Amino acid sequence: MSQGADANVMAAVFEHMLAGFAYHRIVTDDAGRPVDYVYLAANPAFARLTGLDGARLIGRRVTELLPGIEDDPGDWIGTFGRVAQGGEPLRFVQYSTSLGRWYQVVAFSPAPDHFAVTFDDVTALKESEQARDRLIADLERKNAELERFTYTASHELRTPLVTIQGFVDVLEEDLAAGDGAAAADDLDRVRRAAARMRTLLDELLELARLGHGIGARRSTRFGDLVEAACETVYPQLGDVLLEVAGRDVTVWGDPERLIEVLRNLLDNAAKFSASRVHRRVAVRATRAPSGGTLIRVADNGVGLDPAFADRVFRLFERLDPSLPGTGVGLAIVRRVVELHGGSVALRSRGIGEGCVVEIELPGEGSDR
Repeated sequence: MSQGADANVMAAVFEHMLAGFAYHRIVTDDAGRPVDYVYLAANPAFARLTGLDGARLIGRRVTELLPGIEDDPGDWIGTFGRVAQGGEPLRFVQYSTSLGRWYQVVAFSPAPDHFAVTFDDVTALKESEQARDRLIADLERKNAELERFTYTASHELRTPLVTIQGFVDVLEEDLAAGDGAAAADDLDRVRRAAARMRTLLDELLELARLGHGIGARRSTRFGDLVEAACETVYPQLGDVLLEVAGRDVTVWGDPERLIEVLRNLLDNAAKFSASRVHRRVAVRATRAPSGGTLIRVADNGVGLDPAFADRVFRLFERLDPSLPGTGVGLAIVRRVVELHGGSVALRSRGIGEGCVVEIELPGEGSDR
């Protein structure tokens, strides 16, 4: 085959190869450090894979075509400069902040201060790997949660069972002795233990149902949600001064689940302010800058050490076992908010300073 035919074949390969190929000259500063590079040749695949205009590449500096590349965490200029100056070829996979894509790159130096590269877009592969890693991490987290749930649930359920079993035996003795007052006290203890077990089971079943997701979302007036929540916790509120602001703000989500969130928060606020002479709970909804809704529930209760603010959302976490509750309510709150694509946080300035729970929910049309 003649040299002309060889040249034609090579040109056709260059033109039609699927991998991106480009040839460059490195640009250095006065100290010989790589600071830029110039495109000398590039095939159509390179332009397609990078999104750069092939007709405008040749003779241009990369800093002109991709402003800010000199600050890219991948240090593309420095990496290619080392190849051009050192002569050692290099293969790597790296994310380009400037192009927003992942690339598998082979770089080599055919001449001093020059380098050539082949580019393959591996973004889809990297994203699938990252999704797999996230899935594995999520499964590991859920397995750990399941182990903790199984252990703690068995302990929490065993406690009232032990109480029931113990006082049934005592009840038999008191009845045999004809001690009616003691028998009545035994029955009361059994009744309370059974009620606690039922409450715990109901809340655990509710938490389990959340694993199947939430219902249809719609816009609901915040005041309507608060009123519905108050109906279910009216006895617990007692003499609490309840202040509600932002009644006409609309909230996007599953109304039944959002009522459940408010019910748990109101119940919690009332419970932890029970020792106060003048109990106060303030509930407010405002529009978030993102277009969603900010919900704030503040009480003047016992407060807590800020170091424990995140722990209260964990399942069965009870910082004060002397107070009533199962340690499930706030875990349900966090799960419902997360299923809506929102976030929840609790803040307190310290013991005796009350608590504030802040929730941010996405705006209308969001089904994340």
